[in-house]
Amino acid sequence: MSSRQGRTSSPLMSDFPRFKALWFFKSVLDADGNGYTNEEDFVRIALVHAVMFCKGAYFKDIYDMYIRNYQEMWSELARAADTNQDGVITFQEWHSYVTTLRSRVRSFEDLPEFLKKMIENHFSNYDENHDGQIDINEYRLYLCGKNMDLKLATDCFQTLLTGKDQARGTINKKEFCALMFDFLFSTQPNSGGTYICGPLQSVKSTVIDVYTHLAGV
Repeated sequence: MSSRQGRTSSPLMSDFPRFKALWFFKSVLDADGNGYTNEEDFVRIALVHAVMFCKGAYFKDIYDMYIRNYQEMWSELARAADTNQDGVITFQEWHSYVTTLRSRVRSFEDLPEFLKKMIENHFSNYDENHDGQIDINEYRLYLCGKNMDLKLATDCFQTLLTGKDQARGTINKKEFCALMFDFLFSTQPNSGGTYICGPLQSVKSTVIDVYTHLAGV
């Protein structure tokens, strides 16, 4: 597919599974973009999801529920991946965890509960109208927020559609979770979930260079 020819020239691209793990870490776990993740990042993520769920309104009970849920997810992730127990998970610790987990899991259902919840919740970052489906317009909006090449959106989205998806033209949460699992754990360069986070090769190399410096990669 032509979208594999993009702007990123980072040395990480020679190890695409590691690059995908870095992108997931940057996009999903490191809320403040400082190169690592900790409990504060998870509280930030919780508040974003609470605001989205409440459509900007403030309901203390709902906000508190989201914060509790994400603090529990952080605790589970820290137990699994924070190898030096310093309260911070670096990309190296995250990548080591993903690599170890890859040998144990075969599908989304095999993942630890906290990681399944994180991926399921990430669906709402795509599903703008909260109808339980991601269409091409919502996918394009997601790519726009990540400063990716929007000219590649349609072709990339089509690679994610299979079977009934193609007739519907949308991706539901169950399918999204399977695609995200494939993205994070497949070592194949053209697997089904390769483009669920967009055409990574279209990301400007300066963006990757700055983040890899912050993350100590």
